Amino acid sequence: MLKMLRKLKPLDPLLDAAKDEEECEGEIEPATSRTPALRKRRSAVCKPARKTLNARRRVARFVTKDGGEPERRHVAVAGRPLARQVDDALKCKADRLLLTSSGLGNGEKEVVSKSITIEATPGLPLPAILNCGLATRQPGRGPQTVLTLRRVRLQRPDQSQPLLEVGAGTACELYDCFVEGGIKLCEGARAKLIRTQIQGFGGAGISGRAFNCLSLLACTISDCADDGLLLRHGKADVVDCTINNSGQSGLVFGPGQWQLMGSTVSGSGQYGLWAEADAMVSCRDNVFADNALGDTGGRGVLKGWRAGFGLLPDSQCRVWCEQRAKWLPGRVVAVTDQVAVAVAKRFRKAKLGEESKVPPSEPTREGQSEQTGTAVPDPACERSLLFL
Repeated sequence: MLKMLRKLKPLDPLLDAAKDEEECEGEIEPATSRTPALRKRRSAVCKPARKTLNARRRVARFVTKDGGEPERRHVAVAGRPLARQVDDALKCKADRLLLTSSGLGNGEKEVVSKSITIEATPGLPLPAILNCGLATRQPGRGPQTVLTLRRVRLQRPDQSQPLLEVGAGTACELYDCFVEGGIKLCEGARAKLIRTQIQGFGGAGISGRAFNCLSLLACTISDCADDGLLLRHGKADVVDCTINNSGQSGLVFGPGQWQLMGSTVSGSGQYGLWAEADAMVSCRDNVFADNALGDTGGRGVLKGWRAGFGLLPDSQCRVWCEQRAKWLPGRVVAVTDQVAVAVAKRFRKAKLGEESKVPPSEPTREGQSEQTGTAVPDPACERSLLFL
């Protein structure tokens, strides 16, 4: 009996190591601290545990600014499928999946069925590249799948299909991203895009039918072969966005609730805004220009629509000043065939290199003649309006 206990004694470190592996939180003891014989036995007896440990070595800890719990982020490895790396990150209880400068993906479509945040590694000068199509899926009765992308460039050689497909009942959020393709919203999907650029797709920039909601803020959609936005049976808020150079119409709204505010639609091959029957579109402070068949069309209801610049008195805006080569904050005074904008004198120069001494509370119209004091609208400034 004593001899048997002596034979089992060398296996105790293996049991302890397996126990430590279950309680591990990413801080792994270096392999050099173990004896060669023990490492050899671990490779033969504990292969699954070794793979887990190797995955956890790629977990990085980041201290938060408020001094709370450190964030755990999993570093992606080139050459492995994205779905597997998402699983590895969640097994290690990592908050985010970090992409390095080498990027990730082989051009194939990847399906994400669990909530995860994918972002570029902090400090990278350019967004990290995801060279694959993405699709979100809802796995049965589990919690809603939410895919979040930050500072990521999505690209794929095949432009025949949407680059990002937000599956039924799932959600997707994009911050400071570049999408070289289209986005499709399925039934019940929810999406939010902030400071994101979508360009160069063979279809519509963003298309959706019977989806939940869409929010666009400070986004750019350009160079699409079909419509810039093609949305039906849903609701969307489009704020401070630019839609230009669309092959067909810039915006196509079907039945639903749509809000368009502070946006620019130009260079469309057909209409700037096409509102189908039963479409309710709320418009304010928008600019429509150079659309081939006209600014608007269709039988939908356009609330607050203004032809041309679409400005209202007292609207806040910015106007370009050639003398100072910068944008100046202003306020719309009157809207007729031309737009008159008031700019505070503290933002103007009386002479080159000399600030005006007029009290800042006294406004003046852009283009005002300093000799006579009469208001002369400046067409060059009218074409340079940018809304706050």
